[in-house]
Amino acid sequence: MAKLQTEYAYVGNDMYVGEARPGSSPGSAKWRIYKIFLYATNPSRERWANGNARFNKVWMNYASYTYENL
Repeated sequence: MAKLQTEYAYVGNDMYVGEARPGSSPGSAKWRIYKIFLYATNPSRERWANGNARFNKVWMNYASYTYENL
């Protein structure tokens, strides 16, 4: 598999990471997204959008997903 295209967003103490195949639009449902909860700049928990790592999320909507364990 080719290297994935990656996007990052920081909101407060949280970091969102989106990964998709190269050339995927941020508005297309081709992303897998996870959230890293940061405490004192150390990652402490990682949760996936809607509790899965499937490439069916929209990066532009990262803040609207529910983040759960896999």
